[in-house]
Parts: sequence; structure tokens; C-alpha cells
Amino acid sequence: MYHFIYPSKDAYIYELNTNDEKNFGGDDTLVLKKDIDGNTLNGVSRILLKFDLTDISKSLSSGDITNPSYYLRLYEQKTSELSPSYQLNAYAMSSSWDDGTGYITQDPNNRDGVSWKRGDESFDNTLWTVGGIGSTEFSMASASKPLDSLHLHLDTGSRKAGGGVWYDEGGINMPGGNDIAAVVSQSFSYESPDVNMNVTDIVNKWLDGTRQNEGFIIKWDSNDSSMNSTSQSQEDSSDYTGDINFFSSNANSIYSPKIEVRWDDVDIDSPNKYSIDFGTHNVDPDKYVEVVDKQLISTEGTVACWSQITSSTGYRYFVSKWDNYASDKQYEWYLTALNNDTPAFTIASGSTHWNTNYHANSGTPLSVSTGSNAGLWYHLVGTFKFGEKTKLYINGELGATATTALPSGDSLDDGTAKILFGAYTQNGASSTPAGIRLNGVSIFDKQLSSTEVNTLYNGGVPHDLSNESNLVGYWKFNEGSGTDLADSSTNNNTGSIKNSPTWISGSTDSPDSGSFGISVGTGTKDFYAFMRNLRETYRETETPKFRVEVRERYQTKRVFTTKKSSTIYDANIRFNKGWYSIIDVETGAILIPFGDNSKLSQDTTSDYFKLNLNGFITNRLYRIILRLQLDDGRYRIFDDNFNFKVVS
Repeated sequence: MYHFIYPSKDAYIYELNTNDEKNFGGDDTLVLKKDIDGNTLNGVSRILLKFDLTDISKSLSSGDITNPSYYLRLYEQKTSELSPSYQLNAYAMSSSWDDGTGYITQDPNNRDGVSWKRGDESFDNTLWTVGGIGSTEFSMASASKPLDSLHLHLDTGSRKAGGGVWYDEGGINMPGGNDIAAVVSQSFSYESPDVNMNVTDIVNKWLDGTRQNEGFIIKWDSNDSSMNSTSQSQEDSSDYTGDINFFSSNANSIYSPKIEVRWDDVDIDSPNKYSIDFGTHNVDPDKYVEVVDKQLISTEGTVACWSQITSSTGYRYFVSKWDNYASDKQYEWYLTALNNDTPAFTIASGSTHWNTNYHANSGTPLSVSTGSNAGLWYHLVGTFKFGEKTKLYINGELGATATTALPSGDSLDDGTAKILFGAYTQNGASSTPAGIRLNGVSIFDKQLSSTEVNTLYNGGVPHDLSNESNLVGYWKFNEGSGTDLADSSTNNNTGSIKNSPTWISGSTDSPDSGSFGISVGTGTKDFYAFMRNLRETYRETETPKFRVEVRERYQTKRVFTTKKSSTIYDANIRFNKGWYSIIDVETGAILIPFGDNSKLSQDTTSDYFKLNLNGFITNRLYRIILRLQLDDGRYRIFDDNFNFKVVS
């Protein structure tokens, strides 16, 4: 997420000779210039900026902003005679200052420009002190000396007149190694002179009170790795030239200087916070979850889970209550991936293996969650009712129907097998070929309809099923650690995690990262991303959720509808596969680019992103652009006049 802070004051100050300082405060430009006549350097200018961080401090305290980075942004208005490669440094000011009122057209002297606060809190246009230690005054002719903040004295050597005082580049060596960095920089080489400088370290010291916030001073500096100001190779050298005019806050432009506050606010509102990896197929045996030694469903039922397959070898059992070598006839069930990776839901009966098999096999292989498919989850649902055919649903859609109906009037047997996750029972003991990951297992004592199954899928976003009717078992996988797996249904059948399978969270391979979502294909399916319920205007005091949805571009009606739409292709975007960007329509300026801090979040309603609008200029037209990444790595852009204004 982004938040913008604009200057409370900004100015530029000329460093000429001791009798002719030029300091400006009212212009619509901030000038960083080197005045060179032939091979003679007559002087340079520097830029001062101050930002009020009160709102950011409050947002950090409230938790609305977490672990932010801060970037100083300056935008070029015009440039001339600029060296192709150079470096700019930003220093923390060590002394407070009052903004100037002069304009370049008035040829102001220092009385019209920036004044420096004295140690006794009075103002004087020609004399100032650094404050804090004594009240010795220094003439403006000494005002550009860097301050050694460890000893609080002025370095009186080799500096020209006027131009401010800043913390020495060496910083302050604090006890415990909490040293204060004193300078940040940005190097340029054959590129735009727009400044995009990471000033996080300095801003953090202002926020935690380690250093008084007096603002930045921006100046040319050296290219050496230590950025030691004693060399001043660029600012004092006539070999480096340039006259860069940046927009100031007085320009009232979209290009005003600002601090961009950037932080990762991506949130996945899912009841399924973790997943369990049951290990490699036939390599990590005996890792499974043992739930209960009784049948939860009888004449009809539904078994559902979020699942990944992590290997493409052999049978992989997601959920089962089935002993494949039972000594007497019994009806039991399992949800599995077969040797060819196709999912199947089976009601099995008989003392001989595969004696009678009511088997809904989709025939279409699942993709193994590796390589380009890493993070790919499937929602598998098996339904049955005696007298009817078993069915298998994949990601909300019917995938297969058994060829033979179950016998009428019969029911499942309790049998000897336990309900297991990641395993099945063989001769009374667990057998665990594994090669899967699981999350969010639910069991219903009703054959759910296709509409109800699609509601469970919820467009690819897990949601809380605790209040659903006919729920007899529900394991959310919310623990994240330990050996118990809580049942959130009223039956309270806690699962026992055996032999330490791996809990997973916080990566593209786990549900809390939102890695469910849809497969947006390789461009063969014509889908469409759009803004849902986008308003024409928003108040600058708002921080709204801007909602994003995906559907098939040319919608096809079906026999049932969901709460989202009637299209056959309507779901959420996979985590880390969707971004937004904000541009100013009139100028085309990019306020928020596609990147790590402009990713889409998800909740149970849709994908979305939030914007803090109090940093947006009012009564300007902004446009939202969406970008999705396809499964083959390509990107698709959606720019369909998703426009809005911010009003006061």
C-alpha cells in the first residue's frame, strides 16, 4: 500500500560567495545547480525539505501501517548541462529553519530567504547557532559546515558560505551498536533525474525520537563508497555539471515533492490459515492425521477438502475411511488421486480388494504443485446417496459421475477403519503413501447439490463453514503447530497428527498466502478483470476497499447461479498474480506503479486493494489499471477507464 506525505515547507538556497548568498523560498521550483564559468565553480545550490510525520506516527502506533519503507520523490521540471553520471545525497538537518519568502525574479539576498533558528529560539537572518550546546553564534559565512553530532562542533575547514548544517556523514556511534546512519544517496547514470531515494533509515530515527525532525538537505556529493564529505568531489568539482529544476510544493502540481510511504498490506481473509505437508510419496511413511474410529455419514453424504499433490507417483489419499483388506463386507469411502494423477471419489464394498467399486473418476489429471504450478490448490468434493451415482467436483464444477448407482436402501458401514487424512487403512493399520498437502477438510451428512458445492468453492477462496447445515466434521487447519487438529463442527472429533508432518504457512505453497484462486490460463480463455462497484468520487478522508473481480468476458448462463455471477468462469485471482496501478489521467503520471506494494488482497467477497486517499490531490481524475499474470508467465493488462476522483 502507498501513502503520500507532502512537504510542510521546501526551499532552495544558493551557496555563492560570502557576500552574495541567494536563498529562495517562494518559487515553484527547487533548483539543484552548479554555477560554472569555464573551469571556475562559482557556487552551488542545495534543496531543503521538511515533512510533518504526525499522521504516520499515529498510524504506526495503531497498527494501520506496519514495517513501512520511505522514499523521497522529486520530479524534474527542466534540466540543462547535466553530467550523464552523478550522485545526490540527502542528509538529516541538524538545525531548524524557517521557510523563505523570496522569489528568484526578485534576486533576493539572504534576508528574503531561509533563516536559521538560534539556540535561544529567536530568529536572525545573519546569525544562527546549532542549539543545544551553548549559544555561541556563527556568521552565515560558516553556515555550510557539516556538523559532527557526536561532539557537536562545527568543522571550520574547506566549506563555502551559506547552505545549511547537517549531521556529519559518519553518524553517531550509539551503545549497543544502534548506530545512526547520517546520509542516504541515489546514483544516476544516463537516466531520468527524478529522485526516488530510500530515506527509511533517517525517517525511522525521526519517528523513534533518536533524532529531531528538521527535514532534509539535498546536495551533490562524492561517489566514493563511504560518501565522506571531506572529499566533496562532485559538489566542488567543475567536472560535474548540471542545472536540475524540480517541482516544488508551491507549484500546486501532481509532481509535488513527497515522501512515499510503502508497506505490504496484502491480507488473505481465510479460515484456513495453514496447511500440512504429508511428505514425499513412499519416502516419508506414517505421516498422517487420525481423526475418529466411527462413521460420520450413512445413507448420503459429502466429503470436501483443499488439496495439492506434490508428487505424481502412485495413489495419494486425501481423506479416507476405508480398509482395503477388510475381512467382511462393508461400504466405506475415500477421496484420492490415482496413479495417473486423476482425482477420484469412491464408495468401495467387499472383502476382496476392488470387489464392488462405485467410482467417480474425473479422467483429467491434476497438476503437480511444482515449477510453474507451485502454489496450485484444488478444491475436491465427493458426494453420494444410496440409490444414486457418486459424483466428483473439482473447483466448484462437476468433474465426473460414476457409471453405476449405489444400491437403494443400503448405507455405509462403521467398519474397522478410522477416518484418516493423508492415508488409508490396510488390515487395520494405517498406510501412508502421502505425496500431498491438505487444508480445510469438511464432511456433511447430506448429498450437497451442485449449487451448494459451488458455494463451498466460493470462487477459489476458503471461507468459514462453521454455520453450514448438515456439517458433521470440519477441520480448518488453523493451529499452525502441535499435534492436535480441532474439529469446528459440533461433534468435536479432534484429529491426532502422527509422526510430525510439516505445518506450512506464509509462502506461495500455503493457503494463508491466498494461493488458492483461479488458473488464468495461457491466454486461450478470454477472461476479463474489472472494478466492482467503483464510485465516481471518494472523500479524501476515506481508506476504501477497491474491489476487483474476474469473469469470463462473454458470459454463459447456467442452470444455477452463485452469489458472484452467472458466468461459468468467475473466481478469485491467485495470490501474487494480481497487481494494481494508479495514474493521473490528465498527465499520465504514475502515482502507484505495479510492484511489491501494489498487490491484490483477498477476502471472502473478492480480490481487493485499499487506498489511503488523504494523500491524493482533490478534484483530479485518477485511473486504476489492473495487471494479472498468466500461468505461462505472461501478463495481461486491463485498462478500461476505471476512473475516480477524490473530493474534500
